[in-house]
Amino acid sequence: MLDTTSPHEHSAPGAAVIDADTRGMRPRIDPAALRVMMRVDARASLAAIAFDWGTIATAIAFAERVSHPLAYLAAVVVIGARQHGLGVMMHEGAHLGLHKRRPLNDLIGELLAAWPLFISMRGYRAHHNEHHRHLNSERDPDFRYRTEEDGSPRDEFQFPMPPGRLALLLIKDLIGLGLARMLGTLRRIVASEGGEKTTRERSPSDRALDRTRLVFYAALVTILTVTGGWRGFALYWLVPLFTWMSMVTRLRGIAEHWGISGRVGTRTTLVSWLEGFLLAPHNIGFHADHHMFPAVRFYALPELHRVLAGRGVFSAKGRLRRTHGYLGVFRECTRSGER
Repeated sequence: MLDTTSPHEHSAPGAAVIDADTRGMRPRIDPAALRVMMRVDARASLAAIAFDWGTIATAIAFAERVSHPLAYLAAVVVIGARQHGLGVMMHEGAHLGLHKRRPLNDLIGELLAAWPLFISMRGYRAHHNEHHRHLNSERDPDFRYRTEEDGSPRDEFQFPMPPGRLALLLIKDLIGLGLARMLGTLRRIVASEGGEKTTRERSPSDRALDRTRLVFYAALVTILTVTGGWRGFALYWLVPLFTWMSMVTRLRGIAEHWGISGRVGTRTTLVSWLEGFLLAPHNIGFHADHHMFPAVRFYALPELHRVLAGRGVFSAKGRLRRTHGYLGVFRECTRSGER
């Protein structure tokens, strides 16, 4: 069986943790082709981040120019979608996929993606690595959060679920009632940062980033106060974050690991270009593929999926689920799927 880690990953924990649940089902892939798919392309990463920020700026400018409630609501959707895109690029940085040099990878991921979302990428990395190492077990932090002490799913993650109930959960997130859930997620990620390391044991680059984060937020508060920008910040950043992005992260979380019966609990969701823009940016829908080969970069996931599909991984006899669209996920989770 082919070793799927790239050379720098053995010396850089967190680059791509191999899933115990998917290790035994990995098909053989041409090593040269796999190395290409695992190659870090800083230009592709920066272009994706620039696209997200450029789209956010355009949506704000459009809403301000048109000055109509419907234009504002459209901006909220678009901004929330691109905030989600930034979160996906933070995920890429957690796997050391933004830049070949670890310090630059972490600076880009924190400054341009994580900190604006009030998240620590390094805290997320520690949290996410455990998810990969212990997928769908009691040691998986995502699984623990979604289950009771006896291992049974919490009420909001019991599938199949009546369609009306699942729709109501998504609507509550969409209108801002998922704020407590989002804040709880942020708290768990922050708590993961540094693990058992003391401040003295943290690397010089980590300590430098800690100081830079304080400067970042101090500068943000100062700029918003001096320019009187708090109203715009609330309207065009906080509202999208706690409405559209909140709803999308729930939907994506369900799609990735829930409502699946008889297989390893991981799903790939194939999306249209519009779903990709609004719900699954930067190829994040290829989630089963990502768990099978975590070191493959976001821009190469469609090619990886083509190869894996050709190997029968997603066939009727395969062990991984592939669903067409989030409407398909909704149907699976409300009709015949179960955890």
